[in-house]
Formats: sequence, structure tokens, C-alpha cells
Amino acid sequence: MLKLIQKFLQINRYSEVKNEFKDLFLSHPNYPSLFAITDSFDLLSIENAAIRVPKEQIVDLPSNFLAYFKDELILVEKAKNHVSINTTKKGIQKISYEKFLLDWSGVIVAIEPNNVVARENLKVELNWLKYLVPFILVAGLSFFYNSYSLFSATFLLTTALGLIVSILIVQEKLGFKNGLITNFCNLTTNSSCNSVLSFTENYENRWISFSDLPLLFFGASFISILVQPFN
Repeated sequence: MLKLIQKFLQINRYSEVKNEFKDLFLSHPNYPSLFAITDSFDLLSIENAAIRVPKEQIVDLPSNFLAYFKDELILVEKAKNHVSINTTKKGIQKISYEKFLLDWSGVIVAIEPNNVVARENLKVELNWLKYLVPFILVAGLSFFYNSYSLFSATFLLTTALGLIVSILIVQEKLGFKNGLITNFCNLTTNSSCNSVLSFTENYENRWISFSDLPLLFFGASFISILVQPFN
């Protein structure tokens, strides 16, 4: 059940609080009731509603929600011609709307998507255009003035990709959220970007953090290959 709810939070762009939800939910005196779920959402300031709706109103429901199906809490994602249900016992299944309505109790839990994070992410991603254009111009000038072998071109491409990911990681550390990195950090329900970025095991340096190392490595490699490609 917990993993389904955390997946539900992730879909609605609340990945950063899924571990906090876990602590609240598991320690709730009414765990694992429906009230424990909604009360934990309330404590995290996530707008939510637990209601019973007429089955014919399924078309008006959000694209994803939690529901009771065959007396089991499941995660529902609506599609045009079918419903994807994610259950604890059987995983993800695609079934018709007719079959879903037969065993659905009518009870749902819906939350308001985190549109604030979505707008911030869009702003950050649009700002990338300011960095991408000079990046392309510098690489173009290097190609114009230098001769690149296949190995040099391949190495430059992979280094550029590493540099981009490194910059995104540093942005995430500084609080500028990016959907790509957030999704990568949250590949499993037991991990988050905070746990990745705060990793300090066997590494102590007062000037450079662990998450800065890829930026230094790929940045230096990228500049060196632009200045002097391998022959």
C-alpha cells in the first residue's frame, strides 16, 4: 500500500515529500486506514479529498487517483479506452472501464497536483536556452578550427552529456528543481534526490561536495577536448 501511495505522490509531482509521507503514515495511530492517508496528506499541506462518487461520474474524475477496488486500495490512471490499475498483489493491469466499474466501490482519494513545482521547473528549463546557445556556438567554433577524428567527436559528445547532467545535479542541490533529475533520483520509492545529493560516506571535503565532482571532471574534460581534440 505504501509504495502505491508514494507512486501516486510522484505522479503528482510530490516526489520530495514521499519519504516524509512514509514516516507520517507509518506512525499514524490509525494506520493503515483511509483517514491515516488523508491526515498525512493534510500534515504535508497537500490538498486532498476522500469521497464517494457515482460511478457514472468517472469521466469527470482526475487522470489519476487512489480507489478501493475489490476491497483493496489501488492506484488508478485513466486512459482513453482503458484504465490502468496498480495493485499491491498483482502490479499494473490494464482493464476496460466496464470491468473497473463493476468492482469499484466508488470511493476515491484525489490530490491537487503540485503545479507550483511544475511552473518552477518550466521556468528553469526555459532558462536553459540561455546556456545552450553559447554552448553550441563554442562547440561549433571548435569543429570549424580543429579537425576531429571519430574518437574525438564521440568523446566530445559523451563528455557534453556528462557535463549537462552534472550541471543539472548541481542545480538540484542549489534548489532549482528539474524534472529529469528528479525522476532519475526517484527511480525507486526508497530513494530521493536529497539522499543522493547528501551522500557523504567515506568522503569529507570542506570545499567541494560529492555532487560537485562530476561537474569538475566533465567540465575540465569538455574544455580540454574543445581546445585540443585527440589526433
